[in-house]
Order: sequence, then C-alpha cells, then structure tokens
Amino acid sequence: MPARYPARKLRFTTQAFESLEKSEAAEAITLKTLRKAANAIDCELVYALVPKSGSLDAMIKQQAKKRARKTMAPVAHTMLLESQGTHTSENRINEIAEQLADSPKPSLWQD
Repeated sequence: MPARYPARKLRFTTQAFESLEKSEAAEAITLKTLRKAANAIDCELVYALVPKSGSLDAMIKQQAKKRARKTMAPVAHTMLLESQGTHTSENRINEIAEQLADSPKPSLWQD
C-alpha cells in the first residue's frame, strides 16, 4: 500500500508516515502510535508476549525443574559424598518438578 494512503488517514505527510515506519522498524514506536497507524489502514493491533520455550506449559515445566534442582542440590551433594548414585536424586528431581508444575504457585518463580 502506498504510504500516502495511511498518511492521509492519519493526517500525516508522506514523509512523516515514512518516519513513523522507520521508528517502528527501529523498535522506537509507542503502542499508541502503532494503534493509530493500524486503525488508519483498517487493521487491528495485536500485542502479545510469547514464551521462548514455545508454550506456557513448557515454561512452567522448565521453571519447576529449575526449582526442584535447587531444592534437591544439598541432598544430591550429600548423596554424592556418601557414594550413592545420582540416578535416585534425578528421579526425585523429576517427581518434585512434576508436582510443582501440576499446581504452580507464585513461589515457583522466586529465585
């Protein structure tokens, strides 16, 4: 779509609209301005945060595993000193992580 079309709807000059496009590309545009621009071209602005891990469920499981490892670290160290296998502690970490993920609480995110 030519820049003059949305520029006219926004009551901008073509140069001002092109400047707006550049600020969007540079990640320096505000949501308010972006919403106005979207309305000018008959679009809806959709703003979303998407977990890098792919889903909220995966994010929770990852955090639960991290928390379980932190909880089990002293026990795993003691077992290592007593020459006991780490297989048992890894199983226990997985059990704790599963419990934490099944009913996540705000404390799951504390470090």
